[in-house]
Amino acid sequence: MSRKKPCVAENVEKVDDTLKKIEKNNPSGRKNNPFSEKITPQGEKITPRVEKITPRNKKKCQMCLNTFSSEKYKNDHEKICKHRNETRELEIEMEIEPDMPACKTECRFCNKNLSRTDKLFKHILKCNERFDYHNRLLKQQEKNKKESQPMCQTINNGTINNGTINNGTINNTNNTINIFGSQRSLEHIQVERIIQFLRDLKRKNLTDDQTYEQAGDLIIMMENYIQEDTNNKNFVIPNFKSQIGYIKKENDWEITGVDKPLNIQFKETAGILCEKQNDIETVNEKVFQNNNNVEIFKHVKQFNNKGFSHNMYGDQKLKVIKTNFKITKLKNKNVTSV
Repeated sequence: MSRKKPCVAENVEKVDDTLKKIEKNNPSGRKNNPFSEKITPQGEKITPRVEKITPRNKKKCQMCLNTFSSEKYKNDHEKICKHRNETRELEIEMEIEPDMPACKTECRFCNKNLSRTDKLFKHILKCNERFDYHNRLLKQQEKNKKESQPMCQTINNGTINNGTINNGTINNTNNTINIFGSQRSLEHIQVERIIQFLRDLKRKNLTDDQTYEQAGDLIIMMENYIQEDTNNKNFVIPNFKSQIGYIKKENDWEITGVDKPLNIQFKETAGILCEKQNDIETVNEKVFQNNNNVEIFKHVKQFNNKGFSHNMYGDQKLKVIKTNFKITKLKNKNVTSV
C-alpha cells in the first residue's frame, strides 16, 4: 500500500466538492491517502498509473514478425520459429516484409489451412507455391544485381566458365549437364572400382546384421563415383539444412524440394548397382561367394524398388543413410556452366 508506484491502477475520476476537500487538506493541495493520490487545483484526482504502460524493449521476430517482450525471448523463439525457411531469409535479404495471415495455421503462400502449427511447418517445406514464389524472388534479385553492376562488366556469350551456387542461385548454366531425370553418363564406371568398394566395406568388420547399413554405404560410394563425371551433377543443394534444391532442366536450373529428387536418384543409383551385378560376378566370381555381399545386394535391390521406403531396422538407421546421401549433393562441388 505504501509503494511509490501502486500495483493496481485506478481510473481517473472527477471529484465533487473539490474546494472543500482541498481546504481540509494541507495548503499545497496534496492529500495523503494510502494510494498516494494527488489532487490538482482543478480538482482532478490523478493516480500514478492512469493507463497501461507497454514495455519499451519489445522485439520483433524477423521470421514471423511477432513481437516479444524482450530480446532474449525473441532470440529463443527465432531458433524454432515455424516460419524459418530459405524463402523468408531471401525476403529479409531483399528487405521484403510480407503480410502474415491472421490464422497461425494458414500457409501464406497457398492459403491452405492446416490443423496444427507443426503440420504447417511440414507443409511449407514442400509447398509448390512457395517454390514458385522463391524462384520469382531469385530472378528479381538477379535482375537487381545486373542493374546495379557497371556497364563494363559483361559476360561473353559462348565462353565457358565455372559456375557455382551463391546465396541460393546458380550462375551461368551449362547445356552439357545431363537433364535431371534422363540417363546419366556411365562411361567412366569400372567394375573393379565397385569391387573395391565392397572390399572397403569388408574392412569395417561389420556384423552380418549390419548389411542394411552397408548397402546404404555402397549406394553412397557409387553416387560419389557417378558424380566424378561433372555432367552428372544435375541436382544440387545449397547447404545441408536447406529444404530447397536445384535440378537441371533443358535451358536452366529449376527450384524444387529436396526429398523427392533425393529419393529418385537414390533409387536410380541402386538400380545402376543392380545392373552391374552380373559384370561384377564375371570379373571376380569370388565376390558373391561371400554371404555378406549377397545380403548387401539384396538390400540394394530393395532400395532400387522402394527407395527410402525400404525401412527394415527403424527410422534412425534410415536417417543416417539419407543424411549421408544428401551430403553428396551439396554445393561445395562446382557446377560447370556457360
